[in-house]
Amino acid sequence: MNFQQTALSYRAILRLNKFLVFAFTLTLFSLPINSAHAAACTTSTFSAGSTQYVKITSGSGCTWLIPSGVTSLDFVLVGGGGGGSGGGGTGGAYNLGGGGGGAGGVVRISTSYSVVGNNNLTLTVGTGGSGSPVVTAASPGTSTTLTYSSSTTTASGGGGGTQAGLGNNQDQLSGDGGNNADYLGGVNVWDGGGGGAGAGAVGVNGVDIGGQGGTGGVGGNGKTDATINAIAAATSSGELVSGNYYFGGGGGGGSTPNGNGNPPAGANTGVGALGGYGGGGYGGFQTNGAQASAALTNTGGGGGGGGWISTANDAAKAGKAGADGIILIRYIAAADTTPPTFASSSFSVAENIAITSTAATIRTSESATVTISSGIDSSQFTIAKSDTDTAIIKFKVSPDYEAPTDSGGNNVYDLTLTATDAAGNAGVQAITITVTDVLDTSAFTGFQLAGSAVTATYRSAVVISATINVAGKVTFNLNGKVLPGCKNRLATGSVSTFTATCTWKPSNRGSVILTASSAPTTAGISGSTATPLNVRVINRTIKR
Repeated sequence: MNFQQTALSYRAILRLNKFLVFAFTLTLFSLPINSAHAAACTTSTFSAGSTQYVKITSGSGCTWLIPSGVTSLDFVLVGGGGGGSGGGGTGGAYNLGGGGGGAGGVVRISTSYSVVGNNNLTLTVGTGGSGSPVVTAASPGTSTTLTYSSSTTTASGGGGGTQAGLGNNQDQLSGDGGNNADYLGGVNVWDGGGGGAGAGAVGVNGVDIGGQGGTGGVGGNGKTDATINAIAAATSSGELVSGNYYFGGGGGGGSTPNGNGNPPAGANTGVGALGGYGGGGYGGFQTNGAQASAALTNTGGGGGGGGWISTANDAAKAGKAGADGIILIRYIAAADTTPPTFASSSFSVAENIAITSTAATIRTSESATVTISSGIDSSQFTIAKSDTDTAIIKFKVSPDYEAPTDSGGNNVYDLTLTATDAAGNAGVQAITITVTDVLDTSAFTGFQLAGSAVTATYRSAVVISATINVAGKVTFNLNGKVLPGCKNRLATGSVSTFTATCTWKPSNRGSVILTASSAPTTAGISGSTATPLNVRVINRTIKR
């Protein structure tokens, strides 16, 4: 074994130790944390027949209510991707080298996970780590968790790329790729940064191409399987590559494509590495000069490591951010066996309502088609839909309280309604529509002389009073002619008792007939005439 092989073997042991410490640390810090003020989940929903899908792209300690009747779920959890580290800086002792790619977040999959409807899942979507500037280690992603009852499933975040420029030797000049809990990132080799670990594979080591040039290691591929493919396709999630959907790709390591001094021929052809399938970002400074790229949104991919090139400033050599994670849920909606119910069963309406007006507004507990299905008076009505859960009933012929047409002749109309929902469940309700009386004719309830006398005295004043059941005016008549000063006398009172008076001084003796007529002040109410009053006018008992 030569010196280089010995050095790489020693580095591999150190990397394994670092990986175990990293995995242990993730285990310690993936315990659920209760939040008194949980943020709302950011969700999108999709459906294909009875199969329902939910995509949650952000949220910390938020809750999602399991629908009623659901007994099991399939889910995919993706942790946040680690950030890529920056390349070597301008100036300083060690100013070359590519940054390490960020590791992809871990992917956890569960099928037929037992639940009970109407209970909550508590969810946290891991966030991506930030990319770092030159000669700086990048931030790790955070964990994605799903808690049901007292059980928590965790998909930990990916580690950030390690710092470039730590020393002037083959394992310190560039940065290593970040690890995750399942896989190691690639190691750096001189001028090439290591690729970040993927959720489904290790990151690739950087490559030294001689002199002062190096190629970054490719990020490890993310994870895919049949469950991921089905749910990701239905929710437009993940990265689609050759017919498969991936999450948690590692970021590519940064490169050093240009020589700085006198590299051997061809040494300046290094390229920034590709990110792993599943959203991993590209390493910096590919042959076309592109900077590192961030991971694809909500894939849990690691960010690309920054590269080094003599013509770029430090900002262009920075590593890029990892992507936030995601939670995907699939379940079969429970069969709907609950029929719609009705909000009310009795209604009333005033007589003389127009056939275009509403006699009853029918509201149901859910979207349903409402029909008049039976009832002894059903033929007298029509029904029309107002919106998804409201129907309107109208009379075919305007009802008259004084001439009822219902089967019982008591102004109570009986009919039966049926409401049918989209699942074919039918709810039946018998209802009644009661027609109420409306005052449409005034009436005299009193007409007499003062003291209810039936005689009057010649040339002696006497008060005539008339009482009607509505507000209005009264005209008093003697033998068919209006009594002087007694036309349109205002009736005063309230509710259904209004009284008008007239002072009469008889000018003739003998029998006379007094009458009165009303003129209601309320529109739509007709006038009436009082029952005639026969009065005998007699002589005075005392002469002048």
